[in-house]
Amino acid sequence: MRSLTDNFDRLFDSLPRIVPAYDTNASMPRAFIPMLQWPLSRPYLGFTPVDRRREHQIQTWLMRGGLMPRPATCSMCGTSSDVAYHAEDYCDAWRMLQVCKGCHRILHSRHKMQFAWLDLINRHSRTGEEWFCFTPLDPLADFAGYLRRRFGPDYTLMRRSIECLPTWVIHQLPKTGLMPLEF
Repeated sequence: MRSLTDNFDRLFDSLPRIVPAYDTNASMPRAFIPMLQWPLSRPYLGFTPVDRRREHQIQTWLMRGGLMPRPATCSMCGTSSDVAYHAEDYCDAWRMLQVCKGCHRILHSRHKMQFAWLDLINRHSRTGEEWFCFTPLDPLADFAGYLRRRFGPDYTLMRRSIECLPTWVIHQLPKTGLMPLEF
């Protein structure tokens, strides 16, 4: 049986990375960080509700600015219907997973609906090395703590989400109270 740290290593290594799309001759459109109207979500895999909100705001800004493509195909079942982004790593907006509504519901309920989750894995895993094969069943698993130990305490400051962007885009990042970014 694999250790939780080994599974976290494999989960992190299996998360796909989106390649930013931008035209170096264009200027970044003025897109504002959305002020979300719904309450903060619950902690997830050791990430705080504020971590999760920041990531969602950055992701929305990147999509509105044309740097991140809209999700198209579920990375679990392959459907192209009702697909949205899901994060396991809330410190890197480029490590987003495209997941349909049905798979997303089971993914977030896997702690309570283990049989449904394991059935989903068995039906859609081709190699056993897909990212969803390594997501922990333990609702208290601390993936965020693992990432801070692996990459250092600055990992949680959203640097990874914008470090691959050109400087001219970084300088246009909106600054808000929820998103202290300093470069």
